[in-house]
Formats: sequence, structure tokens, C-alpha cells
Amino acid sequence: MAGAFGVHALAPSSGNKAATWGMANQYAILNGIGLQATWQYPI
Repeated sequence: MAGAFGVHALAPSSGNKAATWGMANQYAILNGIGLQATWQYPI
């Protein structure tokens, strides 16, 4: 989730909230996929 917070912190203040929201969602989804992969295939 640090990636999603980073996107919000680095987003320009021009008011482009839709792009910021989309990027945060992408990071959250990829994070979930990574967590599921490590849960299913532990080292």
C-alpha cells in the first residue's frame, strides 16, 4: 500500500483525481496479486 500512498503524495495538484485514483487502484490490485502468489507458493 506504500505505492498507492506514494502516488497520492507525488500527484500534481492540478486536480486530476481520476488518474490518481486509477493508479492507486492499479497498485492495490498488483499488491493483492503479489500477496496471493506468495501465499500460494511460499518459499
